[in-house]
Amino acid sequence: MFFHKLEAGLDAQGELNGWRHVIVGQSIMAGTPFAAMMKDGIDPLRSRRANLAYKIPNISVDLSTTEIGVPVLWWRVVGSSHTTFAVEVFIDEVAHEAGQDPFELRRKLLSTNRA
Repeated sequence: MFFHKLEAGLDAQGELNGWRHVIVGQSIMAGTPFAAMMKDGIDPLRSRRANLAYKIPNISVDLSTTEIGVPVLWWRVVGSSHTTFAVEVFIDEVAHEAGQDPFELRRKLLSTNRA
């Protein structure tokens, strides 16, 4: 079980200018032989997709680990599943608040990320 809290900032023109994402959940690797793959106590499988494909200034992502005593192991896509769902649903909410079409907002955020 994971908890996601997302907040966004919009400027006066309705442009997305800030993003805060807090992810809280249990490690999948801790306590297994795969714990050796963790860096600085961070389980990289929990936060996949928190590194956004969208070009958004002022991004903050925080990851907190909980221990609830229920053993967990892998399922397909692990962190990408719940994180992608939270991010994409929130992009829809941001678009609605900014008076923009969600698809067009995504296109704009992706197009500004191209080199």
